[in-house]
Amino acid sequence: MPADKSSENNCSNIAYYSADEWLNSVKQGINSVYFNQNYIAYRKINCDRPDIHGSGIHSIADNILFFVSDGSSEITADGKKIKLTPGTLFWLSPGVPHYITLRRGMKIFIMLFRVKNGSSNIGLAGKVVLQRDAWYLEQYVKAIGNEFLIKKNFHDIKLYSLFLSMVTEIFRHNTSDKGRIFILNENQQNRLIMYTRENIISRPSPSELAAFMNLTPDYFARIFKRTFGISPKTWLLQERIKAAAFRLLESTKKISEIAEEFGYSDVYLFTRQFTLINGHSPNRYRKRFSTRLLL
Repeated sequence: MPADKSSENNCSNIAYYSADEWLNSVKQGINSVYFNQNYIAYRKINCDRPDIHGSGIHSIADNILFFVSDGSSEITADGKKIKLTPGTLFWLSPGVPHYITLRRGMKIFIMLFRVKNGSSNIGLAGKVVLQRDAWYLEQYVKAIGNEFLIKKNFHDIKLYSLFLSMVTEIFRHNTSDKGRIFILNENQQNRLIMYTRENIISRPSPSELAAFMNLTPDYFARIFKRTFGISPKTWLLQERIKAAAFRLLESTKKISEIAEEFGYSDVYLFTRQFTLINGHSPNRYRKRFSTRLLL
């Protein structure tokens, strides 16, 4: 990887290429990409701050790549105001007037870099890449952030290969989302399961889960079914009955009391749903499995 030249803020020699041409320039090798050593990080913002480069609208000679994993903020770019929400990828080409605000509590990945073709500093013809729900990027930004911190042997080659893989995926998703299957990643699944089990007594709804994951209800329902194979409503019912079954075995409460604890005003509805999911009525389930729990 060549010496860092991204601190030179000269916007006079910028050429804008199509995605294919830009990627071909990157593929020329490790010497085509210059990373700004001061701005590669995956971190949490501890206080409100104005733009990362100072106050006012301005342009810089670096590409700016943002990925927001938590929190929200906004950016003004080329005269347009854009909301940055969890899962948002924002990529700004060099030379574009902008102003970015970082909010306290945001967790972001930020990378500043340049791509060279001869003497030209090149950017994308579209100048701005914006993708929502770009959670596929999370694995790449974590890997790049970790690599930049650790700097093991062959660090430059590893960083370049991770960067090339990341921008290739960005272009694939940006070209067309048709036919692509997006699912909740492992971290999102774990967060969702933990939240649901901690709040199961309060009977969270699918829309509440969507809000927790910072997704729209319709998109959440689609991506949830692709991930788990069932609807959020069915999954919530299964989780509620699973928790009620465990309570049956660990307590001596009456079945009607446990049904009420889990939000059922009708014990017969509770019994029907319990039997449908577990294959046994609550009473039979308790008799059959309570001994095993004691063992």
